Amino acid sequence: MPQNSGEKPPREIVEQQSYAVQLRALRISYRDLDCALDRMVVALGRRPEIFPEVLDTGVHRLRVNGYARFPDLDIWFTFDPQHVWLHYAEIAPDEE
Repeated sequence: MPQNSGEKPPREIVEQQSYAVQLRALRISYRDLDCALDRMVVALGRRPEIFPEVLDTGVHRLRVNGYARFPDLDIWFTFDPQHVWLHYAEIAPDEE
């Protein structure tokens, strides 16, 4: 089935320095994280607004399941019509 020709191109995903620093501090490899994010990147680039927003701040959260490779992560990001900026990553709190 052909794609909708009116569909917007995906936003560029930009890793901020604070995000990269936090991943290094958590000792999470980009390779492992890329595998976990693989399916979510399409949604993040095309429809970042579907992820939960923190009380009308413009900051959104993406929860990443690390499976056995690393703990579950929360990735905090903002976006505009052309970009998604990844600002921070932290170990997700346990959900009860």
